[in-house]
Amino acid sequence: MRVNLAIRLDHSSSTPLFEQLARHLELSIESGRLEPGQMLPSSREFARTLLLARGTVVRAYGQLIGKGLIEAIKGKGLIVNAPPPLDYSTQSAQMHELMLVDDLSANEILGSAQQPLPVEDVTKAAVPQALLPVKRWRELIIKNCKQLGRTDEIDDLGALDLRQQVCRFLRATRGLNCSPEQISVYTNTDQALDTIARLLIKPNDTAVIEEPGYIGVSKIFAAAGARVIANGIDYGGMMVENLDALATSPKVLYVTPVSQDPTGIVMSEERQDSIIQWAKRNDCLIVEDGWDTDFCHGRPAVPCMQQKAAEQIIYLYSFWKLLFPLSNACFLVVPQRLVPALRRLRAMINRPPISIELSALKDLLAAGEIDNLVAKLQKSYRKRRQALIYSLSMAFEKQIQIAPMSGGTHVLVSFQFAAEKQRVLDAGAECGLKLISLDEYYFDGRVTNQYIVFFTNVSPATVGAQAQLFKERLLGADYMAQRALL
Repeated sequence: MRVNLAIRLDHSSSTPLFEQLARHLELSIESGRLEPGQMLPSSREFARTLLLARGTVVRAYGQLIGKGLIEAIKGKGLIVNAPPPLDYSTQSAQMHELMLVDDLSANEILGSAQQPLPVEDVTKAAVPQALLPVKRWRELIIKNCKQLGRTDEIDDLGALDLRQQVCRFLRATRGLNCSPEQISVYTNTDQALDTIARLLIKPNDTAVIEEPGYIGVSKIFAAAGARVIANGIDYGGMMVENLDALATSPKVLYVTPVSQDPTGIVMSEERQDSIIQWAKRNDCLIVEDGWDTDFCHGRPAVPCMQQKAAEQIIYLYSFWKLLFPLSNACFLVVPQRLVPALRRLRAMINRPPISIELSALKDLLAAGEIDNLVAKLQKSYRKRRQALIYSLSMAFEKQIQIAPMSGGTHVLVSFQFAAEKQRVLDAGAECGLKLISLDEYYFDGRVTNQYIVFFTNVSPATVGAQAQLFKERLLGADYMAQRALL
């Protein structure tokens, strides 16, 4: 598909026109406005459109070819390549066991409980209030309050009508192979993960998780008595070859294949097949977390891994990134053979929630309004993401590297200069940018100088000024003064 580019160049700038053009195209590739496989205009056609000398366009294209961002294909023309990946420093990572549970006495535990824990900003990736369906949600809450006397069919897995709607949604949007009988309802993700741990893990069993990854799952599995092993990822996803080195086969393998949390890496088809086959050979169940799969940028949507091996995979999905704080509901889809055991477990503990909130969620799903919300957020987030990437790139120039793949609500950046972590976080907060250090997703204490920058709260109209102020706060007045003299 040939692209239509609208580019404005500053003819009064001291920066040569070919460099300006090359930079505009490079930013378009990095932000996803130009996607891999798209065709660029010929140098003659592009020069005529921009009222430039053909040699200017040829030099700009030459820079991009040299960086590997575009490629000349004989008989076709110039094709956009995928931008080079950010180095996640995990390609040679070895597995290591996590020591998460200390041998503390009851008095020590009670004593430590007196110390206040740091308050985490849980709104970093939340939907902006202006985009939430607050008015419609209020209407549904009121409607369901007036129907408190009705009797829904509720069993040990949750309300049947809600599970039917969730089943329809997941089959249509994720390609899941499931029925309502396989779905169970939870108030949040951690409750669902706790149920998985109680269902599958016995003391001294082994559980393997991704690194970098969600530290909460490691704590939940460890609390169930598991030996938790962190396994590194590369650009194809979790590294299968490391699994063969385990002394004992794990009971659980936890992965985020469609959009790895937090790197955004998409697990390759070949890697998915290898992990599924490894799990089957070793009698291991896979937990596929669909946490960061609602939005994709610069690539087509990827089907879930569960559809390939429904009897080998437990699928987890949360509505947090679509509806928080209106709803934090989470759902598990378990293999058919595990349904009886799950019913027995939930009859004893973690009884399914029954609430007006879940009834409102069911109504939104039934009316197709969740599908409409996803489409609206995807459009808004694409603009916010592109604006953030462009603004950071223009402000920091060659001093920042931005990963081409990213999560649905954040980008991953790496600074090309040494920066103390707290200084980066404080500078971001002062400028209204929400950041988390990638260090928080590693279990071995490594320092990465890489950061997650969220864009859900970014305004395209103001993010340029925010990015420039971020650079000034981060690099200091002396550096900015020296730059002004150049």
